[in-house]
Amino acid sequence: MLRDLPDHLLSEGTSWFTAREAADAAGVPLAHVYPGLKRLADRGQIFSPARGFYVPIPPEFRMWGSVPATHFVDAMMRHLDRRYYVGLLSAAELHGAAHQRPQVFQVMVERPLADRRNGRTRLSFHVRSRLAEVPTEQLTTPTGYLVVSTPEATVLDLASRPAEGAGSTTWPPWSWSWPRKARSTSPPSWPLQTRRRSRRCVGSGGCWSGSPPST
Repeated sequence: MLRDLPDHLLSEGTSWFTAREAADAAGVPLAHVYPGLKRLADRGQIFSPARGFYVPIPPEFRMWGSVPATHFVDAMMRHLDRRYYVGLLSAAELHGAAHQRPQVFQVMVERPLADRRNGRTRLSFHVRSRLAEVPTEQLTTPTGYLVVSTPEATVLDLASRPAEGAGSTTWPPWSWSWPRKARSTSPPSWPLQTRRRSRRCVGSGGCWSGSPPST
């Protein structure tokens, strides 16, 4: 039965599914499965961050109306056939360098993609030119993995996009806890001004506009 599908999938360790897979599991035509999926969503058992893509919500997250972005972003981006990496303050948090959790989960993409919100989870997409050239790594999550900019690339992205990194002017600065090696690994594809700014951010322990505040 379709109503039992979320709990059944969770018991098997499945963290996402498509409308076609739901129709096959329920033994109904694809066109007939959508009303049932809507009822499951209305009951807080699933949510849909992308057309035709659904995520079952474990009981511990049903008050959220979603699950953490780290649990489904990679699968969603593969479903959309979009290259991506997690960047900016979200990457900083995943690398253990953020002083507080960002309010939105920031994802870098090659072409515009609409921001979205499901329950407590907010996704913000930022277009990144030459995205394939950005150094990334895979980080393990409870449901698989994520493509995340390396610590060095995260510093460079934040240095070049201060508005998208909360201005990079908060004090104490997020960059205090970054490894100092990041300042010497700026890829040549970044503009010279960005590379200089990233070295100043990491080398001095903070990133600001103008003079640093007194302590």
